[in-house]
Amino acid sequence: AISNHPSLRCIWYNSNRFKLEHSQVLGEWFGTNPNLPRIHLEHNGINDDMFINMVEGLSKNNTIFELGMAKNDIGDLGVYALSKKVLKNPETNIMRLIMFENCVTVEGAKHLADALAVNWTITELNLSNQADRKFDDE
Repeated sequence: AISNHPSLRCIWYNSNRFKLEHSQVLGEWFGTNPNLPRIHLEHNGINDDMFINMVEGLSKNNTIFELGMAKNDIGDLGVYALSKKVLKNPETNIMRLIMFENCVTVEGAKHLADALAVNWTITELNLSNQADRKFDDE
């Protein structure tokens, strides 16, 4: 099975239509796969509820260094969960976070800023072109 594949180092699963069930399976897999440093799930229609399922698994995995979630429907709730459970967690090691073209507002950006104040592993963050585009307000 793919979950036991020892040499798999990167997953690109883009331009699909996710369902809640997909996120539950991936969330469990992310939490138990010790050999997957790069994950890209871009342009899949992933919303906050789906992302929160995946964040649960990400919070248990210290081998993930790159997370690409661009062009989805992730908003402030998803970013809050990521910030609280992964980015503020000293056991996780995400260095590159790619979340352009989602639905993050100023509130979500504040959650990220709070997490980044205590996270020293992030070296690259891309939040370009958010749907609400209200970053200029604050």
